Amino acid sequence: MIKNYFKTAWRNLKEHKFHTFVNISGLAFGLATAILLLLWVQHERSYDRFHKDYSRIYHFAARLDANTVWEGVPAPLAVFAQSLPEVEGIARINERNDQVLANEDRSTVLDGFTTAYVDSTFLIALLTISCQAVKAAIANPVDSLRDE
Repeated sequence: MIKNYFKTAWRNLKEHKFHTFVNISGLAFGLATAILLLLWVQHERSYDRFHKDYSRIYHFAARLDANTVWEGVPAPLAVFAQSLPEVEGIARINERNDQVLANEDRSTVLDGFTTAYVDSTFLIALLTISCQAVKAAIANPVDSLRDE
């Protein structure tokens, strides 16, 4: 019985090629869109979940207009937040794209890097980092904190 269903479906697919193409393309596009949306939602829900106290970590961003989002905490807000008893700690991150890194004699130039400037409390805020990683970061900060 099921063999007859497949025969009939195959004949209809061959007879109506344009409709078959439109239907299969629409199905593929819809499935791809749904998968991408689910991956995006999963990424957003898993942000900072590696930390044992992830429910107490907050990320601040200011939406200036429809096209401009300013991420980060300005210095006056960081000073004000330290005076609040509810705030346990604060770590600011400033990210710069397309940076050029070079040594003093400019014999080695690295182009196109993304660098981040962080407060001195940044590693304290991430207590899940192992002691060996912290020792390596203190011994050679450029190599251990560089994003490759």
